Amino acid sequence: MNETTKALYEEALNAFTEARNELAAATIAYDRERHLARKSLYDLKESGTRKMTEEQIRSESVVKCQAVYERYTTAVGVCDIARERLEFIKAIANN
Repeated sequence: MNETTKALYEEALNAFTEARNELAAATIAYDRERHLARKSLYDLKESGTRKMTEEQIRSESVVKCQAVYERYTTAVGVCDIARERLEFIKAIANN
């Protein structure tokens, strides 16, 4: 592996590591927010304040935490791109 390829590999590896860490944080945040939203909707349903189906609860919980969901989906995309770039650099290095 020449110096240029090595530098590209290290850069790609760092980018992938950062993307994976962001994805982990975004996943935890989204799961937490979604759980809290569902819990509050289930509480409303159980108290009789609102009549809701399970599908409505699932759908509304996603809507209630839309910003966190967008962060999660963006992190998935960034992580996938970083992984593909890293694999591409590995393929170049192995040839």
